Amino acid sequence: MRTVKEQLVPARKLAHTSVLTMMNIMVDKKYLRRKKETGGYSYRARVTEHATSRRMLRDLVDRAFDGSSLAVVQRLIDTGDLNHQELDVLRRLIGRKAKESSS
Repeated sequence: MRTVKEQLVPARKLAHTSVLTMMNIMVDKKYLRRKKETGGYSYRARVTEHATSRRMLRDLVDRAFDGSSLAVVQRLIDTGDLNHQELDVLRRLIGRKAKESSS
């Protein structure tokens, strides 16, 4: 717990209780595993960063865009500052997805 707070300090000053509350919420949501040890608890990730970001993105799409991935992509393209390289990557990804869908 102390290590987490120390890592957050440069970005944000948070009270010990605030960090503890957030970590307990993450335990409840099954993002973290808590284990009783001498002098307190240790926490370990239960899911990968990829799985967590996927779950968070799905939640955002469901809540803010009524479940429409197309609406998300349209909004990102309309409001994002995409450079030529990023647009090329998007074109390749769309092409690959189109090939997968037609197979």
